Amino acid sequence: MSNDARGRRDHKTIDRIFGIPLVQIAGIYRRTSSVLRQKKNKANSPDDAPRVGVIGAGAIGDIILATGMLAEVANLIQRASVDLWLSPSNRAIAPLIDKSITIRCLDISAPWQALADLRTQEYDILIDLLQWPRVTSLLAALSRSDCRVGFATPLQHREAGYDVTVPHLNSRHEIDNFRSLLTPFGEAQGMPARLFVPPESRRKIAHCGLSGAVVIHPWAAGTNPVLREWRPERWAIVAEAALGYGRRVVLTGSRADQARTETLRARLPAAVESAAGILSLQETAALCEHSGAVVSVNTGIMHLAAVLGAPTVGLHGPTNPKRWGPVGPRAVAVVPSGVDYGYLNLGFEYPKSPPDSMGGIAADSVIDAMERLMAGTLARPRIPALSRPTEVVVQ
Repeated sequence: MSNDARGRRDHKTIDRIFGIPLVQIAGIYRRTSSVLRQKKNKANSPDDAPRVGVIGAGAIGDIILATGMLAEVANLIQRASVDLWLSPSNRAIAPLIDKSITIRCLDISAPWQALADLRTQEYDILIDLLQWPRVTSLLAALSRSDCRVGFATPLQHREAGYDVTVPHLNSRHEIDNFRSLLTPFGEAQGMPARLFVPPESRRKIAHCGLSGAVVIHPWAAGTNPVLREWRPERWAIVAEAALGYGRRVVLTGSRADQARTETLRARLPAAVESAAGILSLQETAALCEHSGAVVSVNTGIMHLAAVLGAPTVGLHGPTNPKRWGPVGPRAVAVVPSGVDYGYLNLGFEYPKSPPDSMGGIAADSVIDAMERLMAGTLARPRIPALSRPTEVVVQ
């Protein structure tokens, strides 16, 4: 689902109204086809390498957090080849993914075409990374797969599309939820998320003299993104502090963010630069990787910077850092003071009158975290492997 689609209420409504009964019906087909395929595949050579498909048509941040789990597939499923199905909206992450993984495109906003595309491949195992959409459960059920694995997410009614389910829990970080999808195949070792920045992107950032810059990413995506964004006057205070260290300060964003980035830049110190819509995602990755620090709201760029080992300050208002915080060797989450925060689980559970959680984050707190990260006196350890057993349900 595209970044825009993730935030559209009509898409969620259609997915829920039509998706729930369709998944139940598709579940009948899934149970029948699984039995027939297992009988057919008994004749296959035991030397055939297992094929694993992964549906990753969600947010870019989710794909980044799932890269450790993708790397672990090879450890738990010997000789497995892996196909990762990305969507048109998150396919920009593909150049940063391990080259041993085959990238394919799955546009779930066009379900019938997506089904036709998915059925061009046969899989021994199909894993669905998405947490709540019924459409990917439906696609999994109708796929040409021997074993379909997905989340049993409370109140989402999508389990019937899978042969095996694991619980999606709001009591653990999402990186652990992704790791849990491998539980049916063995014990996950907790491999860290990992990305691979192309050398040519690194060279471009070095050529532009941007190594060591402080990167500010002010834009969120998904449902009600403005509620996860920070006030311009506070960005101005942070930018002023960074410039005071003798650092270049660079705003990042997508091509769609260019206009509002320029509007924001006009309210910041004159020396602040904008790379919104200018740098590709892999070039932005190189910029973050070699930055002095990255300060970002909770979004994909925050996860990207943290995984690449950049000193990363993540601003969390509605999002709970215990669920969605930055994961990396030099990453920290800053939370509000004096106001409710951290109430989002799947990303859309806003109350009717949401509090101004981001307004509770003081500029001084962000500057303090940034300074200590840059000085090497503040670090957050990597999220550990699963700390408790995961219940696996065979449908």
